[in-house]
Amino acid sequence: MKLVNPLFLILFLTFVASCSQNLPENYGIYAYTDKGKITLSGQKIHFTGNLLQSITGLKGASGVKCNSIKNFIVFEQDINPKSIKISKLEFKKGGYVQNIFNKTYVDVNLWTVAKNINFDVAPISGKKDMYRLTTKENLSEGFYALHFGGLEATEIIEAVSGNIAYDIVIGKIEDYQSYEVIKKHNEEKLKAEAENLLKNMNNYFNNKDYIKMKEVYRPDNKILSDSEWQEFTNGLATWLNSAGKVIESNIVSSNISDNEGIFQIQTIYEKKGQQNEKIVVRNLEGKYFITSLE
Repeated sequence: MKLVNPLFLILFLTFVASCSQNLPENYGIYAYTDKGKITLSGQKIHFTGNLLQSITGLKGASGVKCNSIKNFIVFEQDINPKSIKISKLEFKKGGYVQNIFNKTYVDVNLWTVAKNINFDVAPISGKKDMYRLTTKENLSEGFYALHFGGLEATEIIEAVSGNIAYDIVIGKIEDYQSYEVIKKHNEEKLKAEAENLLKNMNNYFNNKDYIKMKEVYRPDNKILSDSEWQEFTNGLATWLNSAGKVIESNIVSSNISDNEGIFQIQTIYEKKGQQNEKIVVRNLEGKYFITSLE
């Protein structure tokens, strides 16, 4: 029986392994996932800060997602593998940067590095400028970016040099949107909650069902004591007798921040007619309440 040359066997197995991963033919950054090979489209790294220091990050996910990642392939001409970084990102609303005298707070509103991921890097046999990156930990759900140090730049000169990052999401893409999208969704959510709370509050008022108002009303973010609640409901009863029931009530303008919305209301009462009012709606431990009623 003829023996197989060991060197030939090693080369053959390496070739088979390379082919089995469907190696790319064109330069680029690739993720091998449960969905197969995905080409990662680069996006611009943004920054905020001053001449001395900047904070860098991405506006949001580009749209590439999967459920799991096996490894990455980096195929770029004359790339130095030591410059490659894989980072998990988190949303940063603001931070401090150094100026001439001290540190100054700046609005960031970018997805910045939460931690760097350790990985092994290996060249692909017979493929110049091609490297396989295998992380040393299984990547959990989150927003990740492969970059070449651009997300770690702190000097403004580095930040403005047009660095690119290649991002991918494990999980739900909608959880990693830009600040503008997050802000819009938050405003829509707060306004919808305010309309619902206002409707319930008026129904309880019209039906004199004051005890149920505790479900929607937390003045100054707190639960009123029994004596405070009695004083409040006595005032409501007096107002109901003089103003009459609510015929119609609508939000006419709003000023919304992250966890709070201030809403100008026009309410029409049976006896008093149209009145201009204001409510404040706040998110308290994951639930929305009216915290001020004027």
